[in-house]
Amino acid sequence: MAEEDRPRPPRRPPPPPGTGRRPPPRRPRVSKSERLRRPDPAASKSERLSRNLGRAAPSGRLSRSKSERLTRATSDRFSRSKSGRLGGPRSQGLVAPPEPESLLGRRIGKRYQLLGVRRQGRLSICYDAEVVSPVEGEDSQVIVRVAHPVLLEPPTDRQVLSWLASHRGLDHPGIVAAREYGREADVLYAVYDDCRGQNLSELLRAEGPLPQERALEIVRQAAEALDAAHAAGVVHQQLSPECLWVDAEGRVQLSDFGLTSPSRPVGTNVVALNLNAAKYASPELAWGESQVEQSDVYCLGLILYECLSGQLPFTGFFVDQLLRARLDDPAPPVGERVPSAGVHPALDQLLQRALAREIEPRIPSMQAFLGELAAAEAEAASEEASAAPAPPLELVEPVPLPGLEPELEVGLARRAGELDLTWRQAGPLDARRLEECERALGAAAEVAHPALAPLAGWERREGGVLAWSVWAEASTARERIQAGPSPVDEVFEATLPPLEGLAASHGAGVPHGAIDPRVLQLGERPLLHGLGVLPALRGAPALPAVDVRDFALLQLQLLAGALLEDVGREGLCERGLERVSPAVAEVLTQATGPEPPGDAGEYLITLSTALEPEPTPPPPPPVERALPLPALAAGALVLLLVLGFGLTRGGEEAAPSPSPSPSPSPSPS
Repeated sequence: MAEEDRPRPPRRPPPPPGTGRRPPPRRPRVSKSERLRRPDPAASKSERLSRNLGRAAPSGRLSRSKSERLTRATSDRFSRSKSGRLGGPRSQGLVAPPEPESLLGRRIGKRYQLLGVRRQGRLSICYDAEVVSPVEGEDSQVIVRVAHPVLLEPPTDRQVLSWLASHRGLDHPGIVAAREYGREADVLYAVYDDCRGQNLSELLRAEGPLPQERALEIVRQAAEALDAAHAAGVVHQQLSPECLWVDAEGRVQLSDFGLTSPSRPVGTNVVALNLNAAKYASPELAWGESQVEQSDVYCLGLILYECLSGQLPFTGFFVDQLLRARLDDPAPPVGERVPSAGVHPALDQLLQRALAREIEPRIPSMQAFLGELAAAEAEAASEEASAAPAPPLELVEPVPLPGLEPELEVGLARRAGELDLTWRQAGPLDARRLEECERALGAAAEVAHPALAPLAGWERREGGVLAWSVWAEASTARERIQAGPSPVDEVFEATLPPLEGLAASHGAGVPHGAIDPRVLQLGERPLLHGLGVLPALRGAPALPAVDVRDFALLQLQLLAGALLEDVGREGLCERGLERVSPAVAEVLTQATGPEPPGDAGEYLITLSTALEPEPTPPPPPPVERALPLPALAAGALVLLLVLGFGLTRGGEEAAPSPSPSPSPSPSPS
């Protein structure tokens, strides 16, 4: 059946009068410009982005065709200013900025004569100006920043003036100082010191991608300035390479902070985003939300990306393309986008975190950005240093340890200007042996003790492995032995700390394997070199009991003042053991015999016990002799006589003498 022949349903009749149903109330008419000024908090991010772009998107996406968008964008959305920049007003209710040349020659604030246009932004125009009648010591060249007319309407003007007052409180060498601000009849302005050097945008156009070290230094200085601003409660809001100024000495200054409070943005929906502002816009600006510190982190990440690669991660010919790209797709890694840039993966990971679309996964603050930047820079520098060609070795003196295979070389060598004890396995070694050797060296390097010389490093060289430790300026145990017998106390005072370190290494499962008087230095602090190196290079484990026997022989050589190869084991024991106590001699004899202690810890305990002085026995108590019986009887008799004589004499002295009778007293007459 044809479409025109198909019956149509009858129209619903209107409600009869008197039924009580009333038509819905009509909403008040609101102009489109007023709707743009009042963002809807319930609107989705896509609707807010579409409103910021000056069009509606009922389904959350741009519904026009590509050709229609292209025609509309080039015809009535943008207009070309006299300066040739694409960034004029949109035709749908947006306020047009003034012509920059209209204010040339005017005196602002009674002291500043506008000379020429330096650059035009979305919410302000910067002029080169001259100070009229400058005071002594005052720079006569300044920058005057004139705000967009939309910011003159109350109460926005008061908000802008309050925000400019916070700019004057920023005192940091990396921030262009604000001199003063104010408002005249039709102009709201701020005056800043003149910027040194050229801005980063001009530098990138002239030189292209910057060397990694220079790019990181520029961004690091900018991050420090932004961190100081954030600490004062000021968010930049419109960071771009045009706001960073680099002088001839590499110092960076930051300019052009936002003119309105980020928590109460003004002008986002009434002033068109120009193409340059959209290139470096944060997702919060695209969504029409308040900008925060992490918005500056995002913009600084875009600048670092461009410095390293020479291009931005998001491209487009029009504002909506640029904003949509950063909201729909993640930033491609620099290593994939520009492989020739040679950017380290750690820096790519930093950029991915800084350029996260949402706030939560983004780097939380500029201080955290500085920390991650320093860590990534250090990681890249360490890998670059490890990839650099190894410095040449200058052999100073070979160290012929007993039992070395021909492919093993030990010696003192100068490496990068310092004297090291080097251990070299000439090779060639296969990949499995190289990995096993490096794993064993890593386990040895983890053992830490003050008397053990730590491994300074190791590397693959000429198909083998080279390990080294820093050689101190001190005599070796071999040189001390050749000088003659050492005092007993000094021998054990110098050898007990290395023995403690050896006990710690045995406890960690790392034997030494090459104890010799040539690798023990006896300076202010004894140092035992080569822990675990020789077994790692040989690929064969060493026994802790062998370490104990070799160390006890080293102690005997110091006591005897003779080398093992000169006098033999029997002569060494004969000379050395006669100088110590029997207990110590017994411990040394067992340690150098066929069955030494199982590890250095056991030997350390037995030797320390033997070295303790024997306790002095207490003096015997006095012996009480029993007296014979006749002597006791005679003594008792004498005692009784003495007591009886004393009692008799005392009684005589105590008896009273007779007193004469008293004479009668005469009677009274």
